[in-house]
This record gives sequence, structure tokens and C-alpha cells, in this order.
Amino acid sequence: MNRASCYGVKTLPTIQADKLTKIASSIVEATGTPSDEARIVAEHLVRSNLSGHDSHGIIRLPYYLKVIKEGLIKPDAKMKIVKETVSIALVDGNWNWGQVTGKQAMEVAIEKAKATGIGMVALYNVFHTGRVGEYPEIALEHDMVGVAFGGGSKTPQVVHPLGLTRVVGTNPISITIPASEERPFLLDMATSVVAGGKLSWYLSAGKDVPDGWILDSEGRPTTNPADFRPPLKEFAHDIAQGKPTKRGSLLPFGDYKGFGLSMFIELLGGFLAESGQGVRGGFIFIAIDISQFRPVEEFKKSVGSFIRKVKNSEKRPGVTEILVAGDPEFNTRAERLQTGIYIEDGTWNDVQEAAKELRVDLESILKE
Repeated sequence: MNRASCYGVKTLPTIQADKLTKIASSIVEATGTPSDEARIVAEHLVRSNLSGHDSHGIIRLPYYLKVIKEGLIKPDAKMKIVKETVSIALVDGNWNWGQVTGKQAMEVAIEKAKATGIGMVALYNVFHTGRVGEYPEIALEHDMVGVAFGGGSKTPQVVHPLGLTRVVGTNPISITIPASEERPFLLDMATSVVAGGKLSWYLSAGKDVPDGWILDSEGRPTTNPADFRPPLKEFAHDIAQGKPTKRGSLLPFGDYKGFGLSMFIELLGGFLAESGQGVRGGFIFIAIDISQFRPVEEFKKSVGSFIRKVKNSEKRPGVTEILVAGDPEFNTRAERLQTGIYIEDGTWNDVQEAAKELRVDLESILKE
């Protein structure tokens, strides 16, 4: 950590994952969240940073604190199973932290998969679950296939390829498949051309976004992230107030194909979970027990062999390595566990302000 002291120093910080987890956990716990749940939230945020998904990492923390003040996250609320059978469950998250209820919902799906071969859980009344790739990875610990996706956003962000008005959310989807002798397959993606949170990172860092990501409020291509929406803390207030502000839009990936997948997630994730676009949040979690189809190691060996086949396939001129889904995340984790996690000034200043307000002693944590 290259910061001489916590407060008022303009040097850009690089912080080791364990210290950043302790900082985040202490701040979340200071909101009235039980310590074990605060740890879940903090670990989720830091693992997002470690995986290279900084848009869903520690940058989200000040935004969440603003959302708590607006009453859209209710720390220590209890998840409730509303309906269930041996293989499915409908779960009310009761607006607790999305990272907490998301983890709990995936664990329910896993237990049901152990009994029947496949478990599926629909979760509603959840504000934001963070990086969706976190949840299928839990299934990997049980040698299962994991799937998670979510839709039903109260605040759509993505435009139809021929439209001007935001009509669907970024609607992420993630799938994990275990493998032998290779790293697991891990697909983690938004159905928009980029996750909405990445625009917040660019805004905080004071950088333009690449061409082809967003349109302004008049439907014109733009590279200014402020044309999409204001900083996250202002955005949280607008959500709470239900303000219909005129803003730009994200584009779907792959034109009509990406938008079609996004609509599927919106319809199933949002409406099957009794959420829809009138209520914030709706997620689906699926676990598939491989052992009830074929021997697990046999399956994992086949997956690993196929991954090697793809990675060793003939490369285009100038290409040095073929990556498959999950490789960027696993590579970045290994690197950042060694070098630490870079936090841009805007986010670090917000974290310092939050720590001061909640009386969390950052200096003591950083000196440990």
C-alpha cells in the first residue's frame, strides 16, 4: 500500500486484498450489518476487484451506503422461502444485501440439486447482487454446473438496437463448468455491450469510454460516460426518488442477438421471480449435479480435454494465446493477489469519507 497516511493524501493507492477486505467489512458492519454478513459483502466486492471486474468491486461501496440511507437496502433483513418443492424455490430477499441473499439462494439451489439432480431458485426483492459470476462459482465447490442470471430492473439502462428509450437492464448471465487439468469454464457477462458499472468506473477515473458502448439522450454515439448517467451516489438518490430523468443508453452486445438474450433474462429473471420491471431485482440461480448424470471425474476430464483443444487450436497471424471464458479473471486474480488492488482517487476519496462518517479507523487497519 503506497499511501503515506489515510486522509488527504493524493497519491494513488494500491492495497492488498486482505486489507481491502477488512476495510470494506468494517464499513459495512458499521451500517448495522451482522459481522458474518458484512464479511460476505466485503469478500464479494474484493473478489470482483481481484477478478478484474473493478466496476463491481470496492467502487460500489459508497453507492451502497447511499442506498442504505434511501432505504433500498435493509441490513440484517432475513431471506424467506415463499414457495418450494424438492427441486425449486421462490425466495423473498426482503431487501437485505444482494450479496448475502444471492449466496443463500445459490446454496439452496445446490442443496436441491443434491437431492434431485437439478435445483433452481428464483429470488426477488433484492436491490443489487454484485458480480453475477460470484454465484455459479459456489457450485464449483460442489463439482456442479452453476448458472445465474438476473433481470427485472426498475431502472432499465439498455436500448433496443433501433430504439431511443431504455427498455431492459444490463441483465447479466454467468455459467460455470468444472474441469480436470484445466481451470474451470467461467462465463461472466452482461447482455449489454459492457456492464453498466464500468461506466461508473470510467466516470470516477475521469476517462472517456470506448466507441460503440453508449448513446446520449438524443440517440447519438458518445464516449462521455456522463452522457449515460451521473455518479453512483447521485444515481442512488434518483432511483429512490423515482425520478424519470432523460439520460443516455447502453447498447446491447451483438445487436439483435444480444438484445434477444437480454429479453429472455428480463422475462424469466424478472417475471418468474415475481419481480418484473415494477420492482427492483429478480434473479435465477441454477445448480446441476453432474454426478447424477455421469461420473464427475469422467465429465471433468472431458471438459478439460475440450478446453485444451480450443486453446491449442490454430491461431490467427499475430495471436500469441487463445483464451477461453474465465482465463482473464483467473489470470488477473493471480496477478492482483501478488501486486495488490489499484483504487482510483475518486473511489478512494469516497471510501475515506464513508469511513469518517461511520467512525471506522482506516489508519489502524492499514497499519496492521
